Amino acid sequence: MNEEINNIIHTELHWIINYSQEFTLLVQSWISHHATELVELEKQIQSQEVATESEGGKSALELSRISLQEHLKELEKVRI
Repeated sequence: MNEEINNIIHTELHWIINYSQEFTLLVQSWISHHATELVELEKQIQSQEVATESEGGKSALELSRISLQEHLKELEKVRI
């Protein structure tokens, strides 16, 4: 009887340890996956910032600003 109880306890403890290990691996995988996504997003943001700060980015922003000013002038003419 005592050996049977020990076997049951051993089996239950073994199951708990295995479950804990699997859960730990799952959490580590989840953290790693999201950390990788965050790194990729950060790289994209940095590259967009660099592109905006570069001459090409500045030129594109300047052209957009000029284009908007021209549209505003046209709208002002139509309004008058």
